[in-house]
Amino acid sequence: MKVQIRTKAILILTVSSAVLGASLLAISMTVLRAGFVSLEERHALLDMGRVRKAYAQRLQSLGRTASDWARWDDTWLFIQGNKPGFVAENLEDESLAALDADLMVFLSRDGIPFHVKTRPRPGFVAPPGAASTLRAMDTAPTPPPRDDKSLTRTGTLPFAGAPLMYATHPVYRSDGSGPAAGQYYIGRFLDGERLAELGAEVGLQLSLRPANVLPPGSSDVVRRLDGDRLLVQGITMDPSGAPAFVVEISEPREIYRRGTATIRTFLILFIGVGLAVAGISLLALHHGVLARVESLNEQVRRIGGGQKGAQDITVDGEDELSDLARSINAMLHSLARADKTLVRSERLAAVGTLAGGVAHQFNNLNAGMLGFAELALNRACLDDEARRYLEQIVKGVLRSATITRGLLAFSGEIQQAPTLCRLDEVVAESLPLVSRELTRHAVTLESRLGEVPAVPMDPALIQQVAMNLLLNAIHAVIGRPERLIVVETDVAGPFVRLVVRDTGCGIRADDLTQLFTPFFTTKGEHAAQDSSQAQVAGTGLGLSVSHTIVARHGGRIEVESSEGVGATFTVLLPLEGAAPGAPPPQAG
Repeated sequence: MKVQIRTKAILILTVSSAVLGASLLAISMTVLRAGFVSLEERHALLDMGRVRKAYAQRLQSLGRTASDWARWDDTWLFIQGNKPGFVAENLEDESLAALDADLMVFLSRDGIPFHVKTRPRPGFVAPPGAASTLRAMDTAPTPPPRDDKSLTRTGTLPFAGAPLMYATHPVYRSDGSGPAAGQYYIGRFLDGERLAELGAEVGLQLSLRPANVLPPGSSDVVRRLDGDRLLVQGITMDPSGAPAFVVEISEPREIYRRGTATIRTFLILFIGVGLAVAGISLLALHHGVLARVESLNEQVRRIGGGQKGAQDITVDGEDELSDLARSINAMLHSLARADKTLVRSERLAAVGTLAGGVAHQFNNLNAGMLGFAELALNRACLDDEARRYLEQIVKGVLRSATITRGLLAFSGEIQQAPTLCRLDEVVAESLPLVSRELTRHAVTLESRLGEVPAVPMDPALIQQVAMNLLLNAIHAVIGRPERLIVVETDVAGPFVRLVVRDTGCGIRADDLTQLFTPFFTTKGEHAAQDSSQAQVAGTGLGLSVSHTIVARHGGRIEVESSEGVGATFTVLLPLEGAAPGAPPPQAG
């Protein structure tokens, strides 16, 4: 089934965009959701840290109260039995209420309870055994040291229903003198009311759980109850380093909800932007590529079908498609030139065959005319006028013979006799043959014949090529302000090279393609345009014969010229051992 490029492109773009979009969306959703969950967890742990900080501040406040009472002279006297009115004056329920304390314990220096005061509170029943627990701590193998007058110790003791926050300090005089008279304890139960106050201070909903709900040594734990609430659990230690209780924070998953809403918004925007980008991309693809490909296809179809009026392919823009159009145009032009070259080659082959037959016939006629004319010239009875006429006949016959030899060379009738010769020496032997023409037309010849290796050649034929090029150069500079011809030989890669450069009138671009066509010449046109060249005439065989000779030596002739700026002819002959070939002449 035939599928158009437009359909393929749209399908490829749609599928690739969908796959890419889905992949990006899945990755981004996963990353964003994981990021929000991680942020939520960090925020919950920060909340637990705020709870611990607030709890520590309450213990510090209790510690300051313990320090104030323990470093009071009345307390020092009371614990030694020297302040009988101390209880009535200072340990009333109202006094403990003002301190927000539930328990005060005064121990003698020997750790014996001297006085214990508890404050009843409506709706709260203090757990039993708090005072004895504090006394047990004081008489433990490592009791609180009493020789450090600045030591205040705080902590938490686990009790069923309400942990006890306590602070203790050795009892000294207010000036710090005297040995410690005993130990002072103040306690505050963390019941529901105080827990609610702590929660209100940090803005969180708090609760207490037994210490055994978490494994010993556990760090703070974040649990997700459902999609709406989060539970954070953290252990609080007692003075011995054992877990006392677990604080729980229950809070809404606000960060996660907002993150989910953000993801939904992002999803909607992503889809919308994706559709817009896909639409714009398809539109740009149509105008930038597909429409141009269709136009290119239609133009190629018209050319391939031989439709009349079909011209060069045109594609707007500067990119690969326009390069393709130019390449197709270049290919079409090359095919047209190849077709013309083929027709020309067939025509040249026919002309060569005809030229060979005509040349043989003319040679026979020329031989007879030249023989009879020379016999007549040998007669002594000729007057001057008759002799002059016979000499003109001989010159005409010799010129006809020259043309005939050119026709034979062009048709391949003349057989080559290649020998190893140096190109610079063969060209040097040709220079004297044109010296008369150089002098006659006041042309300067600059010879730069470099020594080159010997190559297989027929020296007579190569000399004829050099003569043709030199004579053409002389005729081209006639009437020019600067009459200069440069001839040089050197080695260029796998070739020995002969270069003939002139400052003549140059060659038109239209004429370059016909330069090696037999009987094609522009000398008549130059003579018509420039009276100084009226004496110059051409047969149109010089370059075509030269090309044939060079090609049969495995070389080629190259031409570079622009009208009005002179011309450069380059003859390339392969070095001995180089691969021979007869490429078509190159004109530029």
